[in-house]
Amino acid sequence: MKKAAAVTLAALLLICSACAGNAFEFDKEEAVSAAKEVAELVHAQDYEALHGLFREDVRPLITAEALQAAVQPILEQAGAFQEYEKADAASYKDKQYGDLITVALKAKYENAALTYTISFDRDYALMGLYIQ
Repeated sequence: MKKAAAVTLAALLLICSACAGNAFEFDKEEAVSAAKEVAELVHAQDYEALHGLFREDVRPLITAEALQAAVQPILEQAGAFQEYEKADAASYKDKQYGDLITVALKAKYENAALTYTISFDRDYALMGLYIQ
């Protein structure tokens, strides 16, 4: 089950990272703020709420249970969240999913530093989540 969840999350990331050029203007601060809201749900382990943030056409590709199976072991190893260290964002044009914003959010934990790669559409509906 964990492998399937990881593969599903990786597929969602590939959807978002395989985007081709044609960047568009967006508010970087708003994108980083939206990414932190997603990360806060991860910290709270609220997988149902997290699942609900995915855009309607992407939501059937992942379940709350799969999110939990993929994310919970990472959080257990990382320990308690301490702070966000760095964030950056970029925009992309994807042939299938349209305009996307991807935020890389580095977070410091008690036992590790994790990087969240979080993708949104222009309306900040969640399109992809990868934690490494």
